[in-house]
Amino acid sequence: MLLRIPFFMLASLAFPFTASDGSSQDQGSPRVRIRGEARTLASTAWQGATIVLRSEPEFDIPEAGVRDVQTATTDAEGRFAASLLRGRSYTAFAFEENSDGIVRRSRLVRDLVAGSTPVFVESHEPALRVTLHLHGLDAWRDVGALAAVLVDEAGNRIPVTIGSTTESTPEESSSIRLPVVAGDRARIYCWCGTTPILVRSFDLLAEPRRRGCKALRAEFERLAPGDLAPGLVKPAAASLLDPTIEHGFIGKPAHLSIRVLGPDGPIENATIEFVESEHGFTSLQGTTDSGGRTELLVPNPVDEAGRPEQSRTLDVQVVAPGHQLAPRRIEVANWITEGARADDFEIRLDRGIAARLRVLGFDREPEKNVPVLALLSHMIARSRQREVSSRLLLLRTDDAGVVRLDGLGDRTSVTNIVVLERSEVDTATLLRIALDVDGQALSTKKDLVDAPRLGSMRTISVLDPDRSPAAHARVEVVRAPTQWYEGSLFRARYRTDRRGRARVQVTDGAIAAASKDGFRALRCSDAFRFDDASLQLEAYETCRGTVRDREDEPVPGARIRLVLDSGPMDVALAELIGELPRAWNMTLLDTVTDSDGQFDLRWIRWPAQELTVSIEVGDKRKRVRLAPAEGSVATDLRFDGR
Repeated sequence: MLLRIPFFMLASLAFPFTASDGSSQDQGSPRVRIRGEARTLASTAWQGATIVLRSEPEFDIPEAGVRDVQTATTDAEGRFAASLLRGRSYTAFAFEENSDGIVRRSRLVRDLVAGSTPVFVESHEPALRVTLHLHGLDAWRDVGALAAVLVDEAGNRIPVTIGSTTESTPEESSSIRLPVVAGDRARIYCWCGTTPILVRSFDLLAEPRRRGCKALRAEFERLAPGDLAPGLVKPAAASLLDPTIEHGFIGKPAHLSIRVLGPDGPIENATIEFVESEHGFTSLQGTTDSGGRTELLVPNPVDEAGRPEQSRTLDVQVVAPGHQLAPRRIEVANWITEGARADDFEIRLDRGIAARLRVLGFDREPEKNVPVLALLSHMIARSRQREVSSRLLLLRTDDAGVVRLDGLGDRTSVTNIVVLERSEVDTATLLRIALDVDGQALSTKKDLVDAPRLGSMRTISVLDPDRSPAAHARVEVVRAPTQWYEGSLFRARYRTDRRGRARVQVTDGAIAAASKDGFRALRCSDAFRFDDASLQLEAYETCRGTVRDREDEPVPGARIRLVLDSGPMDVALAELIGELPRAWNMTLLDTVTDSDGQFDLRWIRWPAQELTVSIEVGDKRKRVRLAPAEGSVATDLRFDGR
């Protein structure tokens, strides 16, 4: 099954280019001052580096707080200070750009919270910042205003400006000067009005892309003028060889006519949404008129070399009040035209069930005027396989604690539903409180269905392996092992305070916690066996060593990644925590060697685990297999560059 639309992307990326990008602060949320430092590849003080710290609200609602962006500059000793919102999780990195466009940048630091002492280390050799040239924009300038947003590896959304470049030729009408953002890759979204015209991933630094530029030039050398999409010109081979330039191609405007029908005829005010990427980005395209029709403007499909593409499809969702969610996949090339067409692409909706849900607190009393998130799943068969298309609804209970859900039925069901509330120790962080919902009853009953809060709220103390309080540790609670996956609303998330304590929802499931020094997962019944609940973390497995070349010299700046081959997991452990270690390990397995070629990796161990170390220096790669027994001892890794 394929989850087509991750719920967090639906809420946070609806219209990201309208958001501001300035520093801000939640009312009533005091800031906490942190201090840190930045170091170069040679392990010297990094003077004059800019530190960027971003916090993006998880949900686009007032209770989730606002975007917060903080910047600081390192002094002569490489040190800096910044003020963060208490309880917020930040992503941060350091960079420095010279006047000639050369950029130095550190690795991304995730889950940075107030009270931390971050250290930023330069990740690789300086490289050139890239510019994105968009070919085919001229045809869209008369249609509507152009806008773009850049989404980096940390999920930050940065509005960028599309404008004519001063050095542009007739073949290069528009360009985007890309900002320095977190991570090595990013995704660009471009709109004309509310119509998405480009969704593309690319590298942010110039040096790793030189091979790609040569390959693109070779592709264009094989093309005849007739192979290009109408209105798109072929860029010069010299520009394709420039590693500082990315190229994107946008087809001319075309029309797509859609008609939405129900059991009783055409459906008015049905909403058409397009799923624009495998990451779940959606865009609102329009609503149907009284005849159930809507005329959409979409780009003619072209591939990455600007050629007409006949095989491209668009995933479309149609949502109408009182009807079931209807995901469809449209063969774009068969349905778009230069002008209005007589026939329509028809989408039929089934009339759904309107259910009412009463949200109850721990005291079994109705919860009035509280935000509720419901995740609806819809089954659909495509090309001999069954897929799941999901939609996130943000609702609010009335004075009787009741919310209304439309469009439920045999193919659409409620898979997750939670209440969002402010943390008791911090007003900037939302807690997800899982509800006990009878999904089958919602789809079959017209009477009220009660949804009480599960379990109760209890305080737990988290201790590091040395038995000291684990301040600002990450704590998560689920009802079942299958709910550890990233998109689960039942995956309630918390942070411990400076004394290592957190107030969490206790269910009949499992609880896990991780700090910089250790990790542990337990059944809730075991963790909360006594009134004074505590969770002592177990130390990570470690792999420390040095990367050396053929001359036995240390290799600084090499990227070291530990690949955990998924060996069989103990049955009892699998029943308890499922895929949790594999998911949480991803934040611990990636590092860069220092000026002495040394590295330090950490991971969560389970039985029968196999280890492979990947060494990357520039565009060269090498993989080294480690025996599990060697994981916790110092080891020298040889890199011969072949």
